[in-house]
Amino acid sequence: AENNIKKILMKLYKKLGRKGCTIMTWDKDKIEHIIPEDPNYTKNLDTSLWFKHLKKIKKQISSCVLHIDLHGMKNKSSYYDIEIGINALKKSNFKLYKKLKPIIIQEFDKLDIKYSLYGKFGGSGKCLPHKTVTDKGILLGFNSIQLELEEDIRERLVRDRKFFNKFTNILKNIHKGLVPICSLKKRTKKRNKRNRKKRTKKNKNRNII
Repeated sequence: AENNIKKILMKLYKKLGRKGCTIMTWDKDKIEHIIPEDPNYTKNLDTSLWFKHLKKIKKQISSCVLHIDLHGMKNKSSYYDIEIGINALKKSNFKLYKKLKPIIIQEFDKLDIKYSLYGKFGGSGKCLPHKTVTDKGILLGFNSIQLELEEDIRERLVRDRKFFNKFTNILKNIHKGLVPICSLKKRTKKRNKRNRKKRTKKNKNRNII
C-alpha cells in the first residue's frame, strides 16, 4: 500500500530544496534483512528509532514546523482519495487546530478530489497504548498532520507534473498560514503573563487599602 511514497518524498525534496523541507524515511538497503518497527504503532518511545531521529531533526530546524506524515492506503480502503489525520494536533492544541483547519480545507479544495478530515485514519493512537508518527511529532513540539494517499493519487503525484505542483503549493500555503498562528500563540502567552502581573499588583494595592 506504500508504493510511490518514497518517490513522492524525493520529488518534494527536489522541489522545495534543503531550506524548504527535511524528509525522513526508511533506508531499505539497511533494513533488508530485518523487520522494521512500524512507526505508527510505537509502544515504547525509548526504543523507537523514529522518535530518536525526529528528536535530532527538532534540534536543527525552526520552532514553527509543519510536520507531514505521508502514508499510502489502498483504493478500496476509503471512500476518499486523501484522508487528512489531524486528531493529534486537535488533542494537543485545540485553538491552533481551529485556526489551521479552515486553511487546510481552503487549500485541499484546490485539488478537486475527494478528501476528508474525518476519515478512519485520524493520525493519532488516541487512548490506545501506542504512539503514531504524528503523536511523536506533537510530543516534540511539531505541528503534525497525517496524510493517507490512495493508490491512484500517488500515481498521479508521480506521473502528473501539474497535479504534483498543485499538491506541493498546497503544503507550502498551509505552512505559510501556520507561521503567523505559531507566533500569535507565543505572543498571547507573553501577554497573558503581563496581564497576570498587572492583576497581581492591583490585588496587592487593594489589600493595602
